[in-house]
Amino acid sequence: MPPPPPPNPWADRKKIPTKPLILLSFWPHRLLHVKTMTSYVKQGDNTYNGINAPSYNVLSYTWGRFMDRTSQETPLLVHGIDWPVPSIQKTHFSAAAFQHAIHCAANGYLHACEWVWVDIACIPQKHVGETQEAIRLRYQEISRQVEIFYRAQEAFAWLSSFKKLEVIQDPEKGITIDDLLLHFNEKQKGIHNGELAADFLNTMELYSHLIVKPITTMLEHSWFQSLWTLQEMVLRSDAFILFDDGLLKIGAGANDPTSDPWKINTLKFDMFALRLLLSGRDMIGILGNIESMACGVGASRSTGIVKRLEQLVDLAKLKGLEASRIEFPHTAYSLAQHRQVLEDEDRIYGIVQTYGISCGPLPREGSSISRLHTLEDEFGEKLVAKSPVLSQLFIHSGESAPRRSWLITQKCKVDDYFWAQFFSDQNQLNTLYRSLKVERPNCGQPQEIYLHFEGKAWCLDKFVESSRSATMFSPSRPATPDSYRGLMLDNHISNYILSNIVDYFPDRQSMEDSVKKLYQYYKPSGAYVRESSTRQYDTSSSIKIALLASTSFPNLPVVDYVGIVLAPSSRSLPSIFSSAKGRISTSAVDITLWKRIGLIRWTEIYHDEKPLLHAGLPLNHGFEAWIE
Repeated sequence: MPPPPPPNPWADRKKIPTKPLILLSFWPHRLLHVKTMTSYVKQGDNTYNGINAPSYNVLSYTWGRFMDRTSQETPLLVHGIDWPVPSIQKTHFSAAAFQHAIHCAANGYLHACEWVWVDIACIPQKHVGETQEAIRLRYQEISRQVEIFYRAQEAFAWLSSFKKLEVIQDPEKGITIDDLLLHFNEKQKGIHNGELAADFLNTMELYSHLIVKPITTMLEHSWFQSLWTLQEMVLRSDAFILFDDGLLKIGAGANDPTSDPWKINTLKFDMFALRLLLSGRDMIGILGNIESMACGVGASRSTGIVKRLEQLVDLAKLKGLEASRIEFPHTAYSLAQHRQVLEDEDRIYGIVQTYGISCGPLPREGSSISRLHTLEDEFGEKLVAKSPVLSQLFIHSGESAPRRSWLITQKCKVDDYFWAQFFSDQNQLNTLYRSLKVERPNCGQPQEIYLHFEGKAWCLDKFVESSRSATMFSPSRPATPDSYRGLMLDNHISNYILSNIVDYFPDRQSMEDSVKKLYQYYKPSGAYVRESSTRQYDTSSSIKIALLASTSFPNLPVVDYVGIVLAPSSRSLPSIFSSAKGRISTSAVDITLWKRIGLIRWTEIYHDEKPLLHAGLPLNHGFEAWIE
């Protein structure tokens, strides 16, 4: 029986929820009754036109960038609303095609409904002369996207203007990823002459073309370009893919009534299987060996096959298929930078529901960029309040320094699965700090916002030196970045101080050399130690590791840790926090401000029933920091 995981060193142990808070007590403000094309307002808690708690389906589609500015196209006719329905460019979809898609969504696949939630008929749309109540309702409904999409019986992602035969010529004879995997894994076993080798390669090349072309066509549709649909894809990755002429079945199951049509998850799982094939085995080497045996086959066919499949996998990742899960929403947030929006503030409004967070309406004054910054700050502050650990599990990937070092932006790196385990239902997550929250000074500029940390810390150089004997560092290995343990610098820091971007250090020596360069740049400048009745805090100006969190499987003695790497800022924090807050005495000297420069992660293995935490590491110390 393995010993239990080590206890949290803090007495006030906290368990963090693994999913955004979903309050299913709310129903949509409106639902569309499809037969009459009438939008009904909710009466009471959940009654529409006298129907209590009706089942409904939801339709996801994209239209904002395709509005007909000339107003010459006929818009969809919806009764019961007091806002104009925008007309759409007919090259994107007509009113008739839109109504047909709504009816398809209502008919469903397994769950037919008389009601559908569709944004254009259920959320008040912007228009000249709209009331403040309409604006309030719009932001209320935007903030409830999680509940609205989760409550729907079935979801449909409409790829408008696409017909099935325009994507795949013969669905009944379509080739699936399973067909390619079966051919690759099974047929190569019986190859013993050039003719068989040539047949094998010819089939692999044919299969790769038949797979890549239709999936690429789908992924290049505008539905996979909109930021709003990225959020909807994450909320309902089980959405059926809807074409103008219905749902799509491919291959042997095309005529099988028991097989399901394609969903977003179908694409997701197929791309995951293909990625495993490409990364888990030497595919190009295997194909190359077979190519050398083949008769009458041109050189480099194997390279072309692999490159074609790799490009498809990369495209699928860029379009967000690896983000179609809500447990670790940073993945979707980082991919949002590749999606298109009409207004800059939609970069926040269009994705934060994956966190279960809503941001309120902004005042109309101010530039577009200042409004976006206000929303980013509001989102960041709410994320820290809701899930402090999650708020820091990322690496800044931009070329220049962010406005706030602690604030996540969409230019972030979160693409290895190490971070996701901190928010997995299967893992125990422990917070290891006393306080981590956003602080605003009593006076000074209103844009001054700091992240306040109070907890335990190590000096980075002593930590790295001591961890040699503790075997806590693991260098990066191809295709397995989640196995990496060690220092991870924000990209702008790495590029400026190390002269190149290093996502994962390949060996211990290069990591230690980089730590020396960091210390040469962030030279210590004296120390200030603040004493209280119970603790002494070291705020000396050296590079710190602020202990953030740990995660482990229940009843296993292997624990993964993560800490925030902090360096002294070039400026100080004036004594502007009032003594009433219990922070800093008004007579205190100026306190060093800190900036986040990256993260560090490591693994500790415990062999005793009463384990000694952080064995082999130097003693940590109490630490308090204001991070800019």
